Amino acid sequence: MALRADLTLLAITKVVAGASVWLGGFRAVSDDDYARVVLAQSFAELPRLDPTGSSWLPFPFWVTGGVAMVFGPFLDVARVAAIVQGILAVWLVYWAGRLCFAERREALAGAVLAATLPWSARLGVATVPELPTAALCVFALITMVPRARSRRMLGAIALLVATLSRYEAWPIAVCFSLWSVYEARQHPQHLRGLIGSALVAVLGPAAWLGHNAVAHGDAFAFAVRVSAYREAVVGASGRTLIAYPEALVREAPLLCGLVVIVALARWRRGERDVGPFRIVLWSAAALLVTLLLMSLRGGGPTHHPERAVLVLWLLGAMYVGAGIYRLGRRSPAARHGGVPIVGLIAVMFCLRASFRGHFEPAVRASERALGAAVAGHVPPNQRVLIEAVDYGYFAVFAASGRPNDFVIDRSVDPRRPKQPSAFVSASALKARARIAGARFVAGRVSAATSGLGKSVYDDGRLGLWRLDSAKPGRP
Repeated sequence: MALRADLTLLAITKVVAGASVWLGGFRAVSDDDYARVVLAQSFAELPRLDPTGSSWLPFPFWVTGGVAMVFGPFLDVARVAAIVQGILAVWLVYWAGRLCFAERREALAGAVLAATLPWSARLGVATVPELPTAALCVFALITMVPRARSRRMLGAIALLVATLSRYEAWPIAVCFSLWSVYEARQHPQHLRGLIGSALVAVLGPAAWLGHNAVAHGDAFAFAVRVSAYREAVVGASGRTLIAYPEALVREAPLLCGLVVIVALARWRRGERDVGPFRIVLWSAAALLVTLLLMSLRGGGPTHHPERAVLVLWLLGAMYVGAGIYRLGRRSPAARHGGVPIVGLIAVMFCLRASFRGHFEPAVRASERALGAAVAGHVPPNQRVLIEAVDYGYFAVFAASGRPNDFVIDRSVDPRRPKQPSAFVSASALKARARIAGARFVAGRVSAATSGLGKSVYDDGRLGLWRLDSAKPGRP
């Protein structure tokens, strides 16, 4: 009964945290959110081992694409899938807490904070894999603690999934594997299980490197692609040592401050031995160092570097939640432990997370509305020529549920030379539509599109037009 109550409380907390950022206007971290939905929709239509054929790891597309196969290739389906994954992620953090803390309420308090961190709240409703990946990494890290050694293989499986979802899981997998091999030498009675865990943990990176070697002729083709895109977008200015440490503190100042306060309070009470958790701290440090080196070499994320340090925040939330509960339990004023304090801090996190800030450009309300209009007005398998100003067209694709029915008028890839747009005149648009076999045109309301006649849909900014003279169907 206690377990069921805890899981229910955590699920409600995660939904409330997600609702707070949703009501605050948050919809997506960036256009990548919509791009991922589009790739999952394409996977649902045509499944393949590598859904993207690029640098993005495949597991998230297998999951979201599989859900789309069952429930339909719709943006709302992908969002519900993201919410469910967010709840599962918090449950996994709770399980990790149960493995490493003496009392159930310590694990619960830590998981509540993990559920309500600003970035956890945002990523719990965004269609990206960072939150479940971070939770998988946290669980794997905790299984490195001696008292959780019996769950080591589960930790390795968690890392197999995580390393096929996000690259920041890779250094953690290396630490996990090396530690398991070291322990196998110290505890030969567990040799088979520990060596097996070490191999499973690095199976994901090994498989991806092998796939790149076969498919692209270079095991590190994904790294080259990431570096080239980052260089094209941010250039040398993005190569800095302070990006991740600065993001770690800037985006979670309250949590970072509480980590210091709880550590000092426990130190004064004589709780100074990190003992079995030393390997977890070393692994977390290895992650941060790897991110710093990647940033210097131009191989880190192009935007929002704070996403990659979510693992550290979740570990910090577990530590702070359990620490507040343990310290509060000794106080007569907190008869039920530190739960009220933890709850207050959780509310503060939720309120802070409700601000849109630098995510507002990724809302793409007009683009999503245009996508819905395409779904409602354009017959299936009819091509639509769409204006590409930036990567906002992915929001149109995702909202339509039919990304393969669109033809982009030009590439906006910053790695390629800038291409001219067909959206300069009505005659140029009609000619481009004939070549593409498109009967519909979607784009900004302008002098060029006004020459196409009356629109099928128009919100004052974006519109949809039908070209009766164009040849129907696909070329």
